[in-house]
Amino acid sequence: MRFEFEFSDPGHLQSMLTVIKNIDGVYDVYRLIPGKADSAAVTDDDIASTHPSAN
Repeated sequence: MRFEFEFSDPGHLQSMLTVIKNIDGVYDVYRLIPGKADSAAVTDDDIASTHPSAN
């Protein structure tokens, strides 16, 4: 299954991924980057490093 979410503030992305990962039966959660030929997944570390509070 694929779900799509939109956020006006990308700072909410990490917390949303964490909540979804903790749902029973969910095996993996990741962000897809639009426009990538292989739709490479972005890891939690990638998301955390781009969050404004990480700088």
